[in-house]
Amino acid sequence: MSDVSREAISLGAEPRILLVRNDNIGDVVCTLPAVTLLRKRLPGAYIGILVCRLTEEVVSGHPDIDRVFVYDKAKHIRPRSPLAAWWGMLGMFGEVRREGFDVAVGLKSRYSGSQGWLVFMSRAPLRIGRRPGAGGFIPRAFFNRTLPEDLRSVHETVKTAMMLAPLGVDPSDPPPARISLSDSDFKEFREFLKVQNPVPGRPLVMVNVSGRPEEGRTWPGPSFIMLVRALTEMGMEVLFSSAPPDEPSVRRLAGELDPLPPIFSTRRLKSFVAAISLCDIFVTVQGGPMHLAAAAARPVVGLFGRQDPEIWHPWKVDHRVLKKDGELSAIEPSEVALAVKELAQTVELGR
Repeated sequence: MSDVSREAISLGAEPRILLVRNDNIGDVVCTLPAVTLLRKRLPGAYIGILVCRLTEEVVSGHPDIDRVFVYDKAKHIRPRSPLAAWWGMLGMFGEVRREGFDVAVGLKSRYSGSQGWLVFMSRAPLRIGRRPGAGGFIPRAFFNRTLPEDLRSVHETVKTAMMLAPLGVDPSDPPPARISLSDSDFKEFREFLKVQNPVPGRPLVMVNVSGRPEEGRTWPGPSFIMLVRALTEMGMEVLFSSAPPDEPSVRRLAGELDPLPPIFSTRRLKSFVAAISLCDIFVTVQGGPMHLAAAAARPVVGLFGRQDPEIWHPWKVDHRVLKKDGELSAIEPSEVALAVKELAQTVELGR
């Protein structure tokens, strides 16, 4: 296994390249700029990408991707048997191998055994990834070309693009991320707006109620209530967004407000991105929705807990990030309202 951090790999004009990113929505969004850089560097390349089902809509239809390979993680198909996921994965590997990729690249910014295994199973002769630690022989054999882990506070988008430096890609200034949307993706939210009929000329602010309690990525319910009241007093139109499983709890939360703010909930990721793109400002706890808003090219107010904003801030959109003592609960609604007000002074109202 060799280190390619200082080596340039010679490829033909039409190499077949497989990119692998098997983690969460925000991580895959941060991968899209690297794909665009790779296409610019090698316009004749055949580029495939392998992702899990959860993130399929992030990459589907992307103009710089020739084919998307998708598999189901066992934890995502419950209560079905994990054997169904393994069987489906075997079929997916058969499709990958029939493509005859020359290169497979693991795009995670840190070494991952699960990603390494996916890269290894592609049977690409050249397999690039992060250098593992002091593990056994098998995990170290997943990649035959490696780059050392970058521990700097550099944005995840840049760290991801750095994985393509051995292929001649300049990772210093990745472009914005963009998710491909069609007219049908906008239909659900346009119908929602017709019913809600927000007042024209007022900023439309989408406040996303989500998070990961197990990781401390939640903002207290009373803080959301106080934020909506503050924004309404500022003359802004406010609506909530949430994942469908969270909608009942959001309705209970919003029940404390009079009038009840509209709640937009959809099962389609692209419909969610389209909805964000039709709002003026998006407010959310750091995570996948924040990066989706950046890909929708909308101004974002991001609330951070323990995560490093230097690594995870919204990429190449106007934004404000708030972080206090590493605890989301320490961020005051008044601070968030002020950040929204500042952004509202810079946006051109889209409706």
